Amino acid sequence: MILARAIVLPFVLYDLFNFTTMLLKVPTVRLFKHAICVCISQRRDIDKAVCRNKEIQDLLSSVKGGI
Repeated sequence: MILARAIVLPFVLYDLFNFTTMLLKVPTVRLFKHAICVCISQRRDIDKAVCRNKEIQDLLSSVKGGI
């Protein structure tokens, strides 16, 4: 029983760490997308349709690839 816990515990901790890291990436990508959209459009009040053009999506994928 102790051996089973010693084997399972590192995997559980590894999965929890990966899950937490994944949750932190989502807001980061949204912040990058908003920052790129503000820089391109030169406006602060932006709707989602403005940020869905190809230029902004290409820049966002370049930034995400570099992270």
